[in-house]
This record gives sequence, structure tokens and C-alpha cells, in this order.
Amino acid sequence: YTHKHFNFLANRFYESLMCNVVQLFDESCRKTLEQAGYPAFDTYFVNSKAELEDKVNALDFATALHEQQSAWHRLASLEKREVVECLSVLLTSN
Repeated sequence: YTHKHFNFLANRFYESLMCNVVQLFDESCRKTLEQAGYPAFDTYFVNSKAELEDKVNALDFATALHEQQSAWHRLASLEKREVVECLSVLLTSN
């Protein structure tokens, strides 16, 4: 349902970012990632088990984490700061 009706990214997306884990997605998740404002790098989307195995075997994990998926980490950090600021204003206003 959420692939067609955007809600938000799952907590596991953010947990994986904080654990520095390379994330791979089923192609059906692409629109959700894009609607959340994150770049959808083709490298991390798969359509089948065979494609998943091929990508995992060919992936340079260090490059994936430090050059591409770090962009997701930066965006998540910005989102966190914005939420904390908004909550601070709400909680401190009279």
C-alpha cells in the first residue's frame, strides 16, 4: 500500500544509515525513497534474487557508503535537525 500512497520511510532505513550498512531495495521502493526527497541511485535497486546476488557480489561497499549513501546520511541528519528545531519551538512557546 505505501509504495503507491506515500507515508514515510521505514525506521529501518534510518537505523541502517546510523549503523553504516549498505542498503539495497526492491524496485517497488524507488518511488517511496524519491518522494521522501532522497536520491534513488540505480545501483541499490533490484528486481530479482539473481540481480540482488549479482549486485552484492560486484558492489564496492566502501565506495557505496562513503560516496553515495553518505548523501542519504547527510539528508537524514538535516531532517533530524529540522524536527528537533520545530519541536523545540513548539515545546518552548507559550
